[in-house]
Amino acid sequence: MTIPDASLFSARETSMQDLSQRWFLPIAAIIVLCALLLRLIALQNAAVLSDHDGIFYIDSIKAYGSWQWQQINALNSDSTPVYPFFAALFTSVGFDPESAGRWVSLVAGVVVVISVMLLASHLHSRLAGLLAAALLAVNPLSVSLSVSVLTEMLYQAFIFLGMYFLFTQFMARRLSMMMAAAIALVFGLSFLTKTEGILFIGLCPLILLAGCVIEPGNQDRVPAAFRPRLSGWWRWSLVFLLLFVTLASLQVMHVGQKMGVPALNGRVAWQALVAYLPDHSTAAAIYGLDLDPATTNITYARSNYEQARIKLEQLNSAATGSNALLERAKFSAKNIDKIYRHFLDQLLSPIGVFFLLFGCLYLIIEQKLRVIGFVFFMAVGVLLAPVIHTSVVPRQMAQAIPLFCILQAMGVIATARYISEHFKHVAIKTELIATCLIMLALFSQAVPIYKTMRVPVANAEYDPAILKEPAALLMQSQGESVRLAARKSYLSYMAGVQGVQLPFTDLTGLISYLQANDTNYIFVEFDLHEPYPFTKDFLQDNPYKADFSQLWSYSEAGRLVAGLYQLKEES
Repeated sequence: MTIPDASLFSARETSMQDLSQRWFLPIAAIIVLCALLLRLIALQNAAVLSDHDGIFYIDSIKAYGSWQWQQINALNSDSTPVYPFFAALFTSVGFDPESAGRWVSLVAGVVVVISVMLLASHLHSRLAGLLAAALLAVNPLSVSLSVSVLTEMLYQAFIFLGMYFLFTQFMARRLSMMMAAAIALVFGLSFLTKTEGILFIGLCPLILLAGCVIEPGNQDRVPAAFRPRLSGWWRWSLVFLLLFVTLASLQVMHVGQKMGVPALNGRVAWQALVAYLPDHSTAAAIYGLDLDPATTNITYARSNYEQARIKLEQLNSAATGSNALLERAKFSAKNIDKIYRHFLDQLLSPIGVFFLLFGCLYLIIEQKLRVIGFVFFMAVGVLLAPVIHTSVVPRQMAQAIPLFCILQAMGVIATARYISEHFKHVAIKTELIATCLIMLALFSQAVPIYKTMRVPVANAEYDPAILKEPAALLMQSQGESVRLAARKSYLSYMAGVQGVQLPFTDLTGLISYLQANDTNYIFVEFDLHEPYPFTKDFLQDNPYKADFSQLWSYSEAGRLVAGLYQLKEES
């Protein structure tokens, strides 16, 4: 990795003297150390899982940590190999699976900070690189994900490191086949971490093609000096595609073995269920028993995809490919609205939104086609997958935070330049204005980063203090075969018992499902936005008592919130 001696925009163009490399390196080291320190503090305070998917990753880490192919191959079609493999390396030196997963995320989080620093330095200036890295270092959601048992930070590390390597090729006069292989390896590993990384198999050659045909400057034509790059693009793309496809085939074969059809991951099963059952709610479509009374729809579709598709077509003969596309468009529109209304404040501070918009405006005004093209490529790479997702959540949008930090850094510098040029009669140096704006941007994160550093006692889905008692009851029953059906796997994880997915069905269907799966305990939540059909029977005195015994319950303000029940043997 090299630090640019001259940015794409000169000091004269930015009206500000860029930092020398003598200052850049020590400040960069301080920022990286601060990022590491914040994440170590957050790791020390991490007491709960930030998302229920973490339990699946812990199980995956255990499987890879066994180094037994039989256990690894037993993972379902949603599993990807890179994150649990790296975490398994930590377990081999004494870490438990949960801690190992957190450490992988922490290391990846620091790599993201370094990658963003280098990328922004090449896109704009060394000052922009330092500021972008500093903004990312103190971003609360980024810090939180850096100590979570989730794949998000490792995925970000791969894609932004890959973007940095790709930009060096984007600006080079001659393309390197070795760099093509390195970039394919990095983005291929991103796909083996999260399958939306498949987007880059097409995006990388396309953006490089744009770099070949757009001359540095404002002219949109193919310069003579760049024609050799255009001819070399074919060889570069061939090397890139061959290596990427080779890596991707490992995942496709694994999923195909599980599902019976070639697929990127089990997500296609989820999408098919939602598309073919548009009259069902998401929970009913995914966890209902429409395909098999003993198996939830998602579990059945993951292992019998073709049979599931045929049954779904029979259930909804009106469903067609156009309907599926229409449903996907509806989900995308809902996701965009959700991101704007609910998630934007988790990604950016109010001041950050201003600087982000100013950074985008700066790019447009400067009319640097090559930089605009590359920023657009990055935006597509990080925003497309969350937008077309079935239901977007903040951690999926977090992959856009590094890009937002780069644009914010450009916005801060552009704002300082604008003020210095339009208020020349005020005797304030540009450097002082820039320093004040930088401090404003950083301190806007002070309160949320403080909250992130505190010891979390619960997340939005579970509170260990509340689940401690039912977990103890389940652990006391270890003499018998204990299987627990629950909507989320938190309680089964705390109790160390085998978990089963709770079906979206009525009381009769629930009993039949539990018996078919040799499951004797259920954990019922009553305060859901969309209650499961059988919950109304547990809120009454008589309907459930013939088949279930209540072992534990939790109420708030006289309202039943959750309960642990045991299926009677005679049922």
